[in-house]
Amino acid sequence: MSLKTLFRWHLWLGLISGACMFVIGLTGAIAVFAEEIDWLVIPPLRVSAPADATHTDLETVVKKVEAAYPGARMASLHLSTRPSFAHTIAIQARQNGRNQRLDVYVNPFTGAVQGDRMASGGYFSSVYQFLRQTHVRLLLGLWGRVFVGICGVSLVLSCITGLWIYRGWIRKLFQLRLGGGWGRRAPWAELHKFVGVWSLLFNIVIGLTGAVLGLENLVNQVESKWMRPAVEKKTLAANAAARRAPTTGSVTTLPLNELVAKARAAFPDLTPRTITLPARAGGPIGFSGEVPAMLVAQSHVRTTNSITLNSGTGEVLNRRDGRNNTGWVRAYWMIDPLHFGYFGGLPTKVIWFVLGLTPSLLALTGTWMWWRRRAQATRPATVPIATMPGSGSRWIPWVAGAVTLIIAYWLVARALHTWRFNERFAEFWLVKPISIALVAFPMTVLLAFVIARSRARPWLYGTGWALMGAWYLLLTGILMP
Repeated sequence: MSLKTLFRWHLWLGLISGACMFVIGLTGAIAVFAEEIDWLVIPPLRVSAPADATHTDLETVVKKVEAAYPGARMASLHLSTRPSFAHTIAIQARQNGRNQRLDVYVNPFTGAVQGDRMASGGYFSSVYQFLRQTHVRLLLGLWGRVFVGICGVSLVLSCITGLWIYRGWIRKLFQLRLGGGWGRRAPWAELHKFVGVWSLLFNIVIGLTGAVLGLENLVNQVESKWMRPAVEKKTLAANAAARRAPTTGSVTTLPLNELVAKARAAFPDLTPRTITLPARAGGPIGFSGEVPAMLVAQSHVRTTNSITLNSGTGEVLNRRDGRNNTGWVRAYWMIDPLHFGYFGGLPTKVIWFVLGLTPSLLALTGTWMWWRRRAQATRPATVPIATMPGSGSRWIPWVAGAVTLIIAYWLVARALHTWRFNERFAEFWLVKPISIALVAFPMTVLLAFVIARSRARPWLYGTGWALMGAWYLLLTGILMP
């Protein structure tokens, strides 16, 4: 492949995914400190640790929450692991004649209730959720996450093509010549190459891990809708019903402190961060948290390390330790800490924050260089539109596109049982078919090639656009909810 072809690939990869990579990179960098940002904007979450800094027992915490919210049902306890953070207790409480989900903030040293806030569970429920969900799925649900995964593939390909294009420049790692004024293209090109080379390894890691985390949703959808046997679905449904059935043995629940002690005895290396309380007397109680290992996904992002007990007897029902995983399973659970940078505490979070800004910076500088190149290029002589090849067919893309989107809207409306446009509608009307079209790029590129080569032949040009529309409708119709 020639250097010119590689440069074109690098250029178009950057232009197509540049805007999304700017948003994904910026929100990903900030999301490294999303918990700390929540601490700043939610006053009840803040705690001043006393001199002795000893946590009160959890039964005291539960009793104080029950006293403050009579009749409320506690779902889970999210325990503070840092002295300046409060415990967060998720409850269902009756307020203003309605059942409300609340996050109650409790001082871990005194057990005092410091305040609460409504927990919607949506994208805008907290700064943490907004930043994370924007980064992970662009606020567009499951298929938004697939699209972000495709952007991860684009980032890796951009790194590889850029490395090959500027392979001689790597010897000049410590040369940064920004002379000539920022209004010209040259200093931006130097900055683009300098940042790209220094952040190359980081962006390849981020791109690969992001691609896996995003595209696994597509794999899961294909498996659950097409490849999983119907018998297996029935078995899963039966197991779920069995878990919801009333307990036939013990219907009492041991004191929480005793259950915590049993969990610590059975899994001494686990530092609990979340306790999922039993939904019924004698039901299972879950403890998930962190273990002393760097490259093992931790529970504030994903539940890897956990232990489940029978709350009536204290018997261990299940125990998962991420350090025991081997092979591809261990590699998979290393992806999360590598992608979000929390594996080394504050130092790696700072490094990931700084380097996490580089995809956004590269998207900006690359777009600016392309724009300056176009502005400085010599404009060809003006050709009357009427004499251009295929000028009489210029209305075909607009008609084909409008008809395709109208039919696709109808298909999505039937599947979702509503004509109301919202984030979920956009997910299945636009994001899903575009994502699958990019994954199935050989067919998409073939149709685009036919369209590009048939501009001078209206009948073939129209056929190409009709096929592209049919392809879009096919992708819209598959894997519906």
